[in-house]
Amino acid sequence: MKKLFSLALALAVCFGLTSCGGGAAGPQGDASAPQSGAGSSQGGADVSQSEPEESGEDLDALLAQAEEINLRGLAEEHFRNLPEVAGQLNGKVVKLTGLFDLDSTPDAPSMRGIYTPEDGSMNDAGLSSAWVVVRMEFSEEDKAYIQDAFQGMHYVTVVGQIDEGVTEESRSSEGLKDGKAFTYESKIYSYTMSEACFVTDTFEYTGTLEKGSDGSYVLAYPDGKIRRGVQFREGEAIPPEGTEVTIRSKFVEMGGVNHLDAVIVK
Repeated sequence: MKKLFSLALALAVCFGLTSCGGGAAGPQGDASAPQSGAGSSQGGADVSQSEPEESGEDLDALLAQAEEINLRGLAEEHFRNLPEVAGQLNGKVVKLTGLFDLDSTPDAPSMRGIYTPEDGSMNDAGLSSAWVVVRMEFSEEDKAYIQDAFQGMHYVTVVGQIDEGVTEESRSSEGLKDGKAFTYESKIYSYTMSEACFVTDTFEYTGTLEKGSDGSYVLAYPDGKIRRGVQFREGEAIPPEGTEVTIRSKFVEMGGVNHLDAVIVK
């Protein structure tokens, strides 16, 4: 009975997770949809009745005005039309979907788009490639949740307003072109989203599927050191033990089970 009560309580908490004002989360667990994200019990904005003017936009309002941005496409625009497009995200409310890498920058999560012409050509400025990076800052509650829940790279959807200002950084790398040594010059354009909000309360995780002696499932993350219990959605077709899988699930600290309502993505 205690286990059932704990499970019900954890699910109730999990279903209530939202960010940035408690707006409704997006569709949950649709394996055909490529986007996923996360939420926390608090948000980047306080929408309490006592201070409505200081709360900012709630999640629904942000999504209603957000422009969906393809970062790779934007990187191509920066590559091809450098003077005209640098800084074009400034002040915009945008929705971004992509890989969210915490291993390399745990305190400064970001999404990025990179464009390099397939034919190896350079633009008029002599650049071989262009990067667009959006660095994100979250509420303290979301930061704590991220550190607990995320391991490695995850596919997420984030919405928020881009701050004014863009920084430019040049980068050189050595390689071969037509069999000869060549220096590749890249330009990195970095924007900041200082009040980022997760759109949904699900993440994508990759690991090896294991099965315990009691029949429960476990996902072993790639580094082999961390294992999390998995509770699959009813009716989900579960592959054999030892299969490397990517799942989409809600994450909650609840005893031995951490991934709730999981579905197989691939």
